[in-house]
Amino acid sequence: MHTSLALVLAAAGLAAAQGCVPAASRPGGASRSVAAPIAPAQPAAASAAPAVPTARASRGADPKEYLFAEVPFGIKPARVTELLEKRGYTAKGVDDDGDYKYAGSMMGAPTMAYAVMGEGRLVRFFVIVGTEDDAARATYAKMRDAMTRKYGRPEYSVEEYDRPYRAGDGREDEAVKKGKARIVTVWRAGQGSAAPSVGIRVTTNLAVSLSYESSAWKRERERRDALRPSDLE
Repeated sequence: MHTSLALVLAAAGLAAAQGCVPAASRPGGASRSVAAPIAPAQPAAASAAPAVPTARASRGADPKEYLFAEVPFGIKPARVTELLEKRGYTAKGVDDDGDYKYAGSMMGAPTMAYAVMGEGRLVRFFVIVGTEDDAARATYAKMRDAMTRKYGRPEYSVEEYDRPYRAGDGREDEAVKKGKARIVTVWRAGQGSAAPSVGIRVTTNLAVSLSYESSAWKRERERRDALRPSDLE
């Protein structure tokens, strides 16, 4: 499904409407979620480690922050663009929130990266990897396994389905599209809602999204939330 840039943009638009945060970290995002151990990597998933973004930490260390494409938080938009262009991304303008959009490729799929700004500096990256529908869960699993090798055991990892769906029934993708499944993994450096984190999930569009959040993102998110129209208006 997500074989064109336009479709990736559509997926990103839906994610933006949902708040652009890992599903399990949003209130009500996973009504029955429980922390689950990482499942053993399947042979096919382990055959080749995908090129995923890196963090400022050696393998096994506890990173102070998680970085997308080695782009540090706290820098200005021009520097973000410079660093991403070196990685093969193309600037696609600025959205209504003042965030910068970049088109590229990850895991062989068209990808949109949103550089989220707070007070004119980078505080978050939100990334949509526009996989084919039938490849979304496999791509998620490969990326999760690679990130687990890099960052260590996540804070939590969930794959659960609401009735009548269940894992292994052959209808997992249908469940995802209907919002009857939650497939998400989150790493966090430290305690509290402001701790730097990275989350990866399968979206209802059957794409894969990643959210890289700095400690400054919490304040910016609260500022944006305060500007949204009230439900009473």
